[in-house]
Amino acid sequence: MDFEHFGHKLYSIVSQNKNNQNVFLSPASIALAMSMCTVGARKETLDQMLHVLDASSIDDLTKTAEKIMHVFSIADHDKQVQLKLANRLYAQKAYKIQPNYLSL
Repeated sequence: MDFEHFGHKLYSIVSQNKNNQNVFLSPASIALAMSMCTVGARKETLDQMLHVLDASSIDDLTKTAEKIMHVFSIADHDKQVQLKLANRLYAQKAYKIQPNYLSL
């Protein structure tokens, strides 16, 4: 996954038509949350998500997510930096989630 390219592309899309307005977002959080969703995606949905994330496979996303989390863990040990990151997915109660996804 080309994380930098994803961040630039995301920002350019979100900031369109926002003349003189501030835009604040976290490409890392969005990419990590989308990566979490790809584990349960199949077929066209998975292909579309991989395309948007500029990733070749779920393994590619996993490696990138591990790198991102490593950077955050380094920052966590720096007493001058306070950085918190949390991602969580919620599903409708009636929606059946695959057991292998829940075991991750």
